[in-house]
Amino acid sequence: MSLLDNLENNLVVLLKSLMKEEDFVKLISIDNPNALSQSSSTTFFDLINERLFLRPRINLPTSEEETYLCIYLSRGNRAGRNDTIHNNIYIVVDIMCHLNLWDLENNKIRPYRITDIVFERFMQSNIKGVRGNLVLDGNFELMRFNEKFMGYRMFFKYTSSVGF
Repeated sequence: MSLLDNLENNLVVLLKSLMKEEDFVKLISIDNPNALSQSSSTTFFDLINERLFLRPRINLPTSEEETYLCIYLSRGNRAGRNDTIHNNIYIVVDIMCHLNLWDLENNKIRPYRITDIVFERFMQSNIKGVRGNLVLDGNFELMRFNEKFMGYRMFFKYTSSVGF
C-alpha cells in the first residue's frame, strides 16, 4: 500500500476518532445554542458526506444553518539523501459554521469548541502503517467561506522518514 493510500485510510480513522467525542458530535449535528446540553444519537455514517467530508467542500452552503468539517490533503513533498527519504504531507481541517450558530449557551463559541477538540484528537496522532506523527503546522486561521459561513482552517503536518 502506498503512502497516500495509507494516509487516505488514516484520514477516515482520524475523522471517526472525532466521533468518540460526544461534544464534537453534538456540535456538528445539533443546530441550536444549547447543543452541548442535549443528547445526540447521530453516527459517523449519518454525518459523512452530509456534514463531515474527506475533501474540500467545493459547493459551499449558502442557506442551511449547519456546521461542517472537511479534512483533506493539501500538499506534500519528499526530500532526503540516498539513504533516507523524508515525507512531509500537509493535512487541512476546515471548520465551517453558519454565523447564526456561533454562539452557544454559557458564553461558549461553537467553532472554538470544535477547534479545541480537533486539536486535542489530532496532535501527535500516530498514523497507522507509516512512521511519524501529526503536528499542528504553524497556526490556524479564521476563514470567511462565504457571506453566511465562517470558521477556522487548521494546518497539520505529517512527517515521516524512511531509511534504506
